[in-house]
Amino acid sequence: MQTKFVEANGLRFEVLEKGTGDRLALCLHAFRSTPSPGVHQIPVLAGMRYRVWAVNQRGYGRITRPTQVADYALPHLVDEVTALINAASAKSVVLIGHDWGAMVAWCFAAERLHPLERLVIMNGPNPLCFRTAFRHWRQMRRSWCVAFFQLPRLAERILTGNGGAIVRRMFGGVALPPDV
Repeated sequence: MQTKFVEANGLRFEVLEKGTGDRLALCLHAFRSTPSPGVHQIPVLAGMRYRVWAVNQRGYGRITRPTQVADYALPHLVDEVTALINAASAKSVVLIGHDWGAMVAWCFAAERLHPLERLVIMNGPNPLCFRTAFRHWRQMRRSWCVAFFQLPRLAERILTGNGGAIVRRMFGGVALPPDV
């Protein structure tokens, strides 16, 4: 497995890569995460003759970071999937999304911007079903973080308070040892 940097959609992306060829397995990570939690799946997919790209999405890792909140809107993230596929010169694509990456993957697939061999969704509802379910108190209570991050400046204020202690606690449990 190697780390490389890929220019796509006017940005520089950090990508974990394993395997070769024109069959791409593009992995989109979860919110509060990086590609590293999926490192155990990468060799399996490469063994299935895929070139695996586990990409750091906008705002994560050592990539170009747009400065405006609007730059992180879902249409931009969906466009980046197309740009990454094009940068890989992939003829066949398996798109794998986990959590927030699943939402991006669902939206990409719905737009039909590039044919997919397969769409793999982990821990992410179909956006249309979610929108319907989110109208009910029970689902809103379960998905409180979605609404929380839509409140202007409040989430930033809370997450950066006390020197970012909450963020350190959130990410502290997902870090891998340096040798992994």
